[in-house]
Amino acid sequence: MDSLPAICKLKTVSIQYTIEGSLEITKDKEGLEAALKLKRAVDAAIDALKRDRNLPDSIENKTN
Repeated sequence: MDSLPAICKLKTVSIQYTIEGSLEITKDKEGLEAALKLKRAVDAAIDALKRDRNLPDSIENKTN
């Protein structure tokens, strides 16, 4: 998977995915590429969640 622009980061821990930072999506080819990288990161998280056969309905002790 392509990495997000340096100002954003996707952190995966055992109970959550966290995307933090800021991302400027400009109306040009660079902005499009930045948006596509973000979409791929989110799509990868969604795919992993869909494949998890033991996905609980909720997590009691969420960390933020």
